[in-house]
Amino acid sequence: MARLRSTVDAKGRVVIPAKLRQRYVGPLWITASLEEGYLSCYNEEHFVSVRDELLSYSGTDTDLRRFRLRFVGEALEVNPDAQGRITVSSELWSLIGVSPGDEIYVTDMHRTLEFCQAKRFDDELNETMRVSNIDVSKYEIDL
Repeated sequence: MARLRSTVDAKGRVVIPAKLRQRYVGPLWITASLEEGYLSCYNEEHFVSVRDELLSYSGTDTDLRRFRLRFVGEALEVNPDAQGRITVSSELWSLIGVSPGDEIYVTDMHRTLEFCQAKRFDDELNETMRVSNIDVSKYEIDL
């Protein structure tokens, strides 16, 4: 399973797919993704590793400070409930244009879960994300 369509409920909750719950047990961290229009969900070990690395660099670089502010400053700690649901703040949902009742995609990237508004993803897929349009020739990937 790579991508699941889900609906954000009235409380801002989304279900972590049952097949992924063993990898994504609480606490989890939700924050802005490097990819515009996405939120990323990290398990605690991975989030702490990335956070600590970011914080180890000097704060004199403007871009790094902005990124740290977004990545660390926006991060929200969540714990899945008995049904595997996590509650994401309305502030984080608003970063990607999602409101209660909206459909989203939950995409398993094997180190993170990525949340994206379903309509945005579908539009991107139709316009620019066709695999045939992506040049990976600079990487030595044996497909």
